[in-house]
Order: sequence, then structure tokens, then C-alpha cells
Amino acid sequence: RPTTNSAFVHSFTAWKGRAPLKYADNAYDAVMAVAQAVETVGDDPSRVDTYLATTLDMTGESGRIRFDSSHDR
Repeated sequence: RPTTNSAFVHSFTAWKGRAPLKYADNAYDAVMAVAQAVETVGDDPSRVDTYLATTLDMTGESGRIRFDSSHDR
């Protein structure tokens, strides 16, 4: 889904001096989701995977983020 969050677009443009790429908010959210997982369960890949698949429920720049057992959003 292309970037549509106007607050994200405005902040990014102010920071970088140009508009974000089409899926920048999704990339940002992916990094923040993994960071939240690592902060919560540590850096063991299997624990991060389990956290993302079963526990993560956050509102990011691209909307609500949570994953099902198939890792689909």
C-alpha cells in the first residue's frame, strides 16, 4: 500500500527535503516492529519471530500492524 499518511509525508519531507518513496511508511513500520520485538524479547531470531506473529499489535505510520500465524498482516 503506497504512503498516504500526510503527517508521515510532512515529517519526512521536512527531514529529508523531499517526499518519501512510495512505500516508505511500510519500511519504517517494519523497522519499528522489529525494534519493538527486540526490546521486548531480546535478539534471538525465533523469539522475535514468535513475538511478531503472536504478540505484536501496534499502530504505525501505515496503520494498525499485527500478524497472523502465517505472518500475513
